Amino acid sequence: MRLVGRPTGSEGGVGDFYSAERRKAARRTVERVREQINERAKRKKIAPVAADQFLVTLVGSCLYPFVAQPMIAEALGLGPKELRAFMKRRRAELPALLKRAL
Repeated sequence: MRLVGRPTGSEGGVGDFYSAERRKAARRTVERVREQINERAKRKKIAPVAADQFLVTLVGSCLYPFVAQPMIAEALGLGPKELRAFMKRRRAELPALLKRAL
């Protein structure tokens, strides 16, 4: 089965977003985040949280509003201009929201 947008091994090349190098770099980044979270939790700087759960929450919090724009606009009663303003505020407020969650 081939997932939409995911290149197969035979395609490779420039468009290979899931290359071995990128997967290794992503895993190194996740491990660094895990170490930082664990270290700060030990020092009681943040609440203990599983790094994988935090990363999924972070990614979802960033991507979901863009994917679900029509639903968000309808639910909040926003026109195109108001939706753009909402998304701009979201970008500004999200880091503080996630930091407070820790």
